[in-house]
Amino acid sequence: MVPEIDLAWRRGIRPEPPIPVSDWADRHRILPPTSAEPGRWRTDRTPYLRAVMDALSTSSPYERVG
Repeated sequence: MVPEIDLAWRRGIRPEPPIPVSDWADRHRILPPTSAEPGRWRTDRTPYLRAVMDALSTSSPYERVG
């Protein structure tokens, strides 16, 4: 392969670094117009959910969330 193409390909298949679910939600989650607070999700508005969301992260030591 051409070195530039090979480098681009390798960068493209590199997994994203793991981030907590709450951080992912703050970056990517959008609430629909029909919700009570439409628009971007903000975990700071529901701080009681942060621990639950982060317990669902791949880096969490928890195996069950109940």
